[in-house]
This record gives sequence, structure tokens and C-alpha cells, in this order.
Amino acid sequence: MKTKLLVLIIFTALVYSCGGGGKPGVFVDGKKIDLPHGLAVKGTKYKGYTLYLFNMKKTQCENVMSSSGRVVPKGEITVRLFIRDKNTATAGIGSHNQLMVNIELVTEPKNPGDKIVMNVPSVITMKPRIGKFKGKTVTIQGKFEGKYCGPMN
Repeated sequence: MKTKLLVLIIFTALVYSCGGGGKPGVFVDGKKIDLPHGLAVKGTKYKGYTLYLFNMKKTQCENVMSSSGRVVPKGEITVRLFIRDKNTATAGIGSHNQLMVNIELVTEPKNPGDKIVMNVPSVITMKPRIGKFKGKTVTIQGKFEGKYCGPMN
């Protein structure tokens, strides 16, 4: 019994030290990124929700709802969480997207202005090959929330 307990303790410590246990939030090379501004839309084509998390409050609902794109403010960092159903979810940072990830819709909004909450229950680890975060280790885990803007134009 003591041997099994010791193996379990060592395994748990190893998982956490390798990043598998993870801390809540978004980290780039171990440094947490503060993303206090969240906005979400519901796609009319793919029928899922996308939650955009921003490090600044320069982007508003009309910007993320536009199908014609938007101008990205200098210095902005954007993390995206998309979920259509239990089997279809994507996470991304900057220009990089990671498919087939585990994301849960905790609070589904009913009307524009409502809060949306998504949960990443296990660590998503990615190493983008393009963009600002190329070659860096990005981890995402925990609950994230934002304001629901409505269906995308």
C-alpha cells in the first residue's frame, strides 16, 4: 500500500512539474498573460460560440461581429476559444489554431449582453509555427468568461 501511495505522489508531482497539472489562465513560456476583456459571438454558419479574450479593451462587440474583419490595435493579444459541440472545439492564440481540444460551455448566453463562460478542464499546450508566438510554448486551462455580443453578421 505504501509503495502504491509513493508511486501516486511521485507521478502527481511529475505531471504538475511538466505542466500537465497546469495553473488556470493563459501562459506563454511560463509567463501568465492578463486577458481581462472577453467578447463572444455565435456563428451563423458553424452554429458554435467563439469567445475572444483580449489583453486590452480597445475591441468592442461591433468589431468582433463584423464579417468584414477588423483592424487589430497595436500590442493586442487575442486568444480564441470555439465550441460547437462536445466533439468540435478549437483554441487559438494570435495566428495559430489548435484543433480537437477539450472545451466545455458552462454558461450559455440567451441574449446579447449576457455572460458566457467556457471551461478548459485539461491543459491545452501548443507551440505555434507562425505569428508573434512562433516557437513559444502556450498553455491554456481553466474557466474564461466574457460578454455575449450576439450572432455574427
